[in-house]
Amino acid sequence: MPSHCTQKTLLVLVALGSIATGLFVSYMAIHAPNKPQFADYFTASVDKLRSHFGFVPHERILPAHWPYAHDIEQAYMSIVRVFVDLVESRFGKGAFLLIFSMVAPCSGFATTEAVKPHRHAFMSAIAITIIFSLGQLICIGAALPIFYIPGYALVRAFRPKEVFPQRPFSASALPLLHLMPLLMGLPTLLCVFVPVDHPYYFYANSAFQFFPLALSALVVYGLFARDTPTLRSTDLAAMYRQGALASTALYWASLYLLLPTLRDLYEHKPVYINDAIQLILWDAVGVLATLVFIVLIDTIADPVPAGVVQRPNLHGCKTSRILKTVGIASIFGPGAAMQLYFANREEAVSEHNAMLVKLKKQ
Repeated sequence: MPSHCTQKTLLVLVALGSIATGLFVSYMAIHAPNKPQFADYFTASVDKLRSHFGFVPHERILPAHWPYAHDIEQAYMSIVRVFVDLVESRFGKGAFLLIFSMVAPCSGFATTEAVKPHRHAFMSAIAITIIFSLGQLICIGAALPIFYIPGYALVRAFRPKEVFPQRPFSASALPLLHLMPLLMGLPTLLCVFVPVDHPYYFYANSAFQFFPLALSALVVYGLFARDTPTLRSTDLAAMYRQGALASTALYWASLYLLLPTLRDLYEHKPVYINDAIQLILWDAVGVLATLVFIVLIDTIADPVPAGVVQRPNLHGCKTSRILKTVGIASIFGPGAAMQLYFANREEAVSEHNAMLVKLKKQ
């Protein structure tokens, strides 16, 4: 039986390792040398960038008298131009869908935990809105390890008596949680599949850039929601299992799009990887690391520390379970495996959380 001090130390080390991973991913994806396309786009004039998207060169989106209006518009146009390089090829589309299939369980977990009644400020709706917004600037595969994972690790470290996942919330939040994947996923699919030479591609990409604003709906919900636990943990498990189907579909679609590239790699043929595709591949590494860090945190924090008897021990790292998870991740994708992981955890605490609800109602 581990001591609480040992658990806390390990969780702090995981948090530091996660931050280091996120910084490394951000550096390799964006700041590493030898990225000629990025250098060209981020030094191009606004007129040139506007012309690429079919806009009148000398006009502007932002009023010219606004502070830093020119710099903001130039940076934003450059970011959208990078995405053109990404999704104009089949390779880029496949890589984008691959990372989307893995981000889905992360966003699902983050939004679900954000509306639970006793969630920590580090996991609140405001926190995840800020984190996902930063992810649009520094890569989501960097933002999650730098900000969300350390927050989760510290919450688990300093709340040793609590059972995670925590007890559910009012059933009124469930429709909102079902809506979140649509509000976040639809702009992503539009960004991938609207042709880059289409007149509306710029607007489709802009919808993707600002999709984290959809999370503000959770902030509003939190302002008015009451702690009326009318939802069961098994209901949340069912929601995660539905998410596993979506993640599987995205994963298989990504493999279909990546098939020519995988075939070329297998046959040792040269594969062209531009700066934008390098970015998304490193982004995928960061998101995959995020999934691993979540499981690692649970593995460390779940065993009941010495002196704490108020909660059950949920975690069991059996070899057969690990092999089963690896098999599921290989066939159905890491995102689907993670969705099922979250579902199984909600089911494991269903009886305990149901007891807490009964005590609250008494």
